Amino acid sequence: MSRARRAPGSTSAHDLPKIEVMISSRAMTRVFGGESLSEVRKRLCADLHALRWYTPESPMPAGRDQAFFNVWIHEHQSGDRGDRDTLENSISQIRKADVILVLYTGEAGSADSDGEIGICHAELKEALDRRSEIVALVAIPPLEQPLLPRDRQFQNYVKRQGLFTPQDIPDYSSLRIKVIELLQKRVVDLASRGARAGGYKLDHGEALDWNRLDLDARRRRMRTSLARALEVHSAESHDDDRLCLAIINDDRIALRLDAIAAPLSNAAARERVGQPFLKDHAAVPQLESLDAPGVVHVIACHRGVSEAQALRVLGSPDAMAVASDFGVYALDRVQKVQILFLAKCSDESATFLAVRRLRDWLLSSDQQSKLIDTAASRRRILVAVAAEASRQ
Repeated sequence: MSRARRAPGSTSAHDLPKIEVMISSRAMTRVFGGESLSEVRKRLCADLHALRWYTPESPMPAGRDQAFFNVWIHEHQSGDRGDRDTLENSISQIRKADVILVLYTGEAGSADSDGEIGICHAELKEALDRRSEIVALVAIPPLEQPLLPRDRQFQNYVKRQGLFTPQDIPDYSSLRIKVIELLQKRVVDLASRGARAGGYKLDHGEALDWNRLDLDARRRRMRTSLARALEVHSAESHDDDRLCLAIINDDRIALRLDAIAAPLSNAAARERVGQPFLKDHAAVPQLESLDAPGVVHVIACHRGVSEAQALRVLGSPDAMAVASDFGVYALDRVQKVQILFLAKCSDESATFLAVRRLRDWLLSSDQQSKLIDTAASRRRILVAVAAEASRQ
């Protein structure tokens, strides 16, 4: 292999790091009038390797004349391997990849027996289970009709994940454009995640100012910032137990806001919040005036929060907790209590970021409608409890 040319002014002889891309698809399926997906993968690999920061024709060339992406495809494997060896190799690549690109035709792939899921299904499931945020799926029409049970199982799985959307990709040129657009988006996501990952410090600026406050003052500051981030009414004075109306991704919802102003291991900070959902039935008149489903609890946490800590606050034996970028979502399946714990709300900017991550998660995980439906169920439960309480 010839050594890549370097841009003027470049002094290092070492290659720069590349973004690792894995492409997963069927191999022998014919698309675009007869070309196999194996050949399509090879063309994509070559085209992505050809992308450069550096363009000599530019008035101001910048960067080195070397590949921006390092692309792995199954054709890079040597020898004739069985499905199990191929899957193990794919799992190894899934661990390494920065972006996993799935060319989806509706086919599950081969399997050792009729009772097993196909290799394409297994690769996608492994990728989503391990690192769902880096997976991008491109559907290549027309999708194959599910002739085998494992194909039907695969197509139903993809639909449940909310990954498939109809796309107009009639030829390789359209596919190439779509893939590059997806990679552009993923590169921005990677850069944003990397920048945010190192930004959690409490020893400078507003975060340091918040640290100087006592627990009660910090809790008030956190609740006010949370109300501003959620754009609720009366944000400046939101330091009591009143419900508030928020518009989250275009849906009206009644929220009760609070804050744990120290690590959750700090009993004094935790006890100031307690279990606020125990008095939700008293808020039924407010729910009626707001005309919104609810109540959903949003708790800003000054430090991190784990699933186990969230479940201890919820205090239910039949509950679920799911950790994500914003923090933890906890749900009591019986009483329909929902608590959104926002992690690392160490200053106003961090609080706004946590809320933005929450909004993104609600949309990307298809959880928004479920949150609203559960909140509506919670309202019906509270109306019944309030009616019983009034008879006493």
